[in-house]
Amino acid sequence: MEESKRVLSVQSHVVHGYVGNRSAMFPLQLHNFEVDNINSVQLSCHTQYTCCTGQILSSEHLDTIFKSLKQNGSANYDALLTGYVGDPNFLLKLAEIARDIKSTNPHSRFYCDPVIGDNGKIYVPEELIPIYKEKILTVADVLMPNQFEAELLTGCKITDEHSALNCIDTLHSTYRIPTIIFTSTELPFVDEQGNPLLATYISHQPKLVEERKCRQFDGDCALKGKA
Repeated sequence: MEESKRVLSVQSHVVHGYVGNRSAMFPLQLHNFEVDNINSVQLSCHTQYTCCTGQILSSEHLDTIFKSLKQNGSANYDALLTGYVGDPNFLLKLAEIARDIKSTNPHSRFYCDPVIGDNGKIYVPEELIPIYKEKILTVADVLMPNQFEAELLTGCKITDEHSALNCIDTLHSTYRIPTIIFTSTELPFVDEQGNPLLATYISHQPKLVEERKCRQFDGDCALKGKA
């Protein structure tokens, strides 16, 4: 049997709901990845609820945890996956860890979801933005921003498909990131019936650019099914 790939996932944890590590770990494990997780924050729920309380993991605690993993010989990862970070010093330490993992395993990949905001609203300290630009994106292999985050990281305004592709090119050329995935855009696409479509873009250097459109759904739903 092929040995499982090892992933370190550094994201948020919520007691109620499924975001961050709560939503990432099970699908990865289901596909035979061995996942270690560090929770950047531990919250009662995601931050869009009326009441959200919890704790932020400090950069010192992150450093202590990762050093312990190294001392135990457990820090040889095939991939690093990062998401929500709520503290600038934590993000700086995370950049050091990313470089350390790549130094230990040159074949490892860094998958970065730069959780900054959405729909024109920033919901992390603004001091994180220059750290992403200067310390994180320069070592990332795969970047997964939404439209708003991509605009913040490049200074490009996305208004149509042409400007979206230009923003992707800017990310490739500025930060030398091999793969860019726009997880969502707000572009005004509609289907033949006039229903709004959600467009995403996947770009892998040197030439592949893939666009995907799907029916946009807003509201609550209940899903049933069998694994």
